[in-house]
Order: sequence, then C-alpha cells, then structure tokens
Amino acid sequence: MGKEGWIMKLTALRFFLAGIENYIIAPTAWYYVRSFGQSKFFLALVLVSYNIAAIIAGPLFGFLTDRFGNAKLLFICSNVLKFVASMMYSINLSAYFPLCARFITGLDGGIAILLGQIALQINEESRGKSFLFFEGVYCLGSAISPGIGSFISFRVNILGWDINEGNSPGIVLAIIWLLFLIFSLFLPGTMWVETGTRIEKLNVSAYEEEERSSEYNKDGDQSLREGCSSEKKPRIMWDSRIFCLFFLMFTNMGFS
Repeated sequence: MGKEGWIMKLTALRFFLAGIENYIIAPTAWYYVRSFGQSKFFLALVLVSYNIAAIIAGPLFGFLTDRFGNAKLLFICSNVLKFVASMMYSINLSAYFPLCARFITGLDGGIAILLGQIALQINEESRGKSFLFFEGVYCLGSAISPGIGSFISFRVNILGWDINEGNSPGIVLAIIWLLFLIFSLFLPGTMWVETGTRIEKLNVSAYEEEERSSEYNKDGDQSLREGCSSEKKPRIMWDSRIFCLFFLMFTNMGFS
C-alpha cells in the first residue's frame, strides 16, 4: 500500500472513531451526571468541554508538528491521551472525573495531525473530495453511536469498582482507544511526511553548506569565511490552506 493509501485509510478510521466517541456517551451522560447529584448545567459543561479543548488542541498540535516535525510520535501521544481520558471518564468517585476526562479527550489533536498530512500528501484536485469523504465517515459514526451506547451499557463490580450504565461507555471507549493505540504503534514510518522548523533548518543548513563549498571553489578562503560568519535563521513554511483548514475546524467546534 502506498503512502497516500495508508494516510487516507487511517484518517477515515480516525474520523469514524471520533464520531462514535462524541455520541456514544450521550444516551447515558445525564444518568451518570445525575448520579453525582449534579444539575443539567453541569451536564452541559461535561458535553461542551470536549469542543472547548478541541479548539485549543488544533493550533497546539499544529505548532508542535511544525516545531518538531515528528508527526507519528505526536499522533501516538494523542492516542495515549484518548485512552487515559476514557479510563478517567469511567471513574465514578466524583463528578469532576467525567468533566476533566471530556476536556482531556478534546486535547488529543490527532485529527489535526492527520488533516495536515492529508494536505501535504493529497493533490489539490482530490483534496476537497477527501475532506467530504471524511466528514461523511464522521457523520456515519455519529449516527450509529447513540444506538451502540444504549446496548453496551452494563453493570459489574470489579474489586469494589462499581461499573454501571453511566460509566460503562468509558470502559468501552478505553478498550477501543487502546486497540487503536496498539495499531498506531505498528504503522509504517514512511507514511508520514516530516515537516517543521527542525526539518526546514536541516534543509537550509545543507543548502548553505553546498553554497559555501561552491564559493570556496570559486573565490577561495575569503568567501568561505564570509559565508560562515553570516547569521543563519530557521524558517517556518506556512501554507494558506492550513489556515483555511483550521478555520473550518474552529467553526465546526464553535457552533457544535
């Protein structure tokens, strides 16, 4: 499978899981929050905390990817956040556990990393169709997840840990994200396009080294000394399409 095939299938799977995750807790969220004696206002905070965190995480992970360029490592870290947050959601000691869990879930930034890779690897003619396809996959996951959430609710007691209809979706999500995390560990490294200040600085340094060698051959030692004394600054390559992509993400999270 080629590089573009890997990134397309991975992004589609990630969007599908995102659609499932956002709405799989909806049928039982009010029951879970009410069990702590909280009001509907607190329920609204639990549900909206994901979108607030996602607005923060998009630019944050975009900056980290631009700064360090290791997209695969950042993507794995985002999946770790998903797993930890899902486990935290299932801890029913306090109402603030599900609240903090939903906020941490929104901080993963995995979709932002994948969309950046799509923008880098897919040609302009196919990019628009790809985004529409991913949105359709997300809607598919959102459509079937409430029904799934109603059927996966269960009651069990594990060493005093009471798992009921409210926090059992967190256990299911934790299993899903753990499997996805293991899957992401074995993804081929060649499917990721390395970008960012670190990569750009290496490219600039290599180019300047070649220029200095050429100047040395032509003009001698004096030209080489002048080239070495010149200040080198790393450059960050920005693309207006990335800003447009973040704008669409902001509007989606803000109005949802």
